[in-house]
Amino acid sequence: MRRRSSGISAVVGTAIGLMIFFTVVIPMWIYMQNVQTLFMDEVSRRMRFEIEKVNENLEAMVSLQPPEIHMLQRSRLYLYVVNKSPIEVGVPVIYVESSKLGLTPISRVLKLAPGEKIMTPVSDYVLEPDEKVLVRLPTLRGNSFATGEIGPTNLPHLLIVQVSNASFGYWYNVKVNVVSAGDVNKVVGCVALGTHEYAAGCRGTAETWRYVSSPDDLALLAGFAVAPGLYEVRVMQCQVFGGSCSDVPPGPTTVDIRANTVVEVNAARGVMVPRPIPLKITPVLPMYTYIANATEHTVVYSVPFMVYLGNNTEPLQNIRVTIEIRNMNNITVSLVNDQFTISRLSPGESYLGMFMVKASDESENRSYGGWFIYRLALTAATGQITRRTYSATDFVTAESQGTVVHCRWWTTRNNLIVTTCRTP
Repeated sequence: MRRRSSGISAVVGTAIGLMIFFTVVIPMWIYMQNVQTLFMDEVSRRMRFEIEKVNENLEAMVSLQPPEIHMLQRSRLYLYVVNKSPIEVGVPVIYVESSKLGLTPISRVLKLAPGEKIMTPVSDYVLEPDEKVLVRLPTLRGNSFATGEIGPTNLPHLLIVQVSNASFGYWYNVKVNVVSAGDVNKVVGCVALGTHEYAAGCRGTAETWRYVSSPDDLALLAGFAVAPGLYEVRVMQCQVFGGSCSDVPPGPTTVDIRANTVVEVNAARGVMVPRPIPLKITPVLPMYTYIANATEHTVVYSVPFMVYLGNNTEPLQNIRVTIEIRNMNNITVSLVNDQFTISRLSPGESYLGMFMVKASDESENRSYGGWFIYRLALTAATGQITRRTYSATDFVTAESQGTVVHCRWWTTRNNLIVTTCRTP
């Protein structure tokens, strides 16, 4: 009887032990694993958020529209925004900071894809003649970008028109006007001279006269204050002041102004084409760092680049851009596309393009990470007017290079997060 009781007790004790193991220990272990997984997911999400925040880059600029196109005869605020980062950027609201009205929020939501450019009026915000404003753009990731200050009497850039080889005894009329478009929302620019006529602010047109009074000084200079925009520059030779005028060839010249600009005009030959051709290429992200997770063995990188054609030259067609990998370390790199063709660029115009590069990292934990150096090159272009074929030696900046640093994070046996990087 005692042996039977002890056997039953042993069976019951074993059953109770198994029940405790399966109802307490196993669920607790599963719970701890879920907590660890949630923690690692949150760390990864936060790390990606911080990397994206660091990589945000908006280029913002403000301009004015000429007051002649507005019913109140006031200049309207105009906004340029370019997303130069490799990720989408969201702007939930626009703030206009005014010297008269303080901070004014504008209910406008902007979403910019990588490389996207937005040019738009800022609602119906018009400026008083002595008002100065700047625009602030907060992003959803917590960054803030601001433009420079602008106002009808406080234009940010200077346009210098230089006339060489002028004729002795002649008058020269230098005229700058904003290029008109069919849509008033696309008319951008405002110009002024330092005279009493522009005391109330800039306008859509400005002109000045110069007389060549000495045969020893055949060079003329005319300066204009301008806001960013598209302008038409025209120089005329006149026998008398205000009459008997003819255009200096090739006539009106379109100039896209985003900074201080000098337009050189030769009264004997027209617009002088500088040598070398003012064509430049630059990487948008010359030094870029990316942190991949432990399971992300292959990453496809976007390599954005910008090609800019300066003023005082002919339009170019079929501009060929190439990319090559100059060096790599601890990763395997291959090009998804290795050349790109830009159909046309006008003087003062820029183009934002992108190459795709695939990088693979198959190394072990402590050997994670690597880097590669790429080279961008302008190899050929064709002049639209002269039909001449240009090569890399004809351009101001035909080559430029950038670096991509590929990092990876991983977890040690002690559940510590370690990030491994290599730099050139």
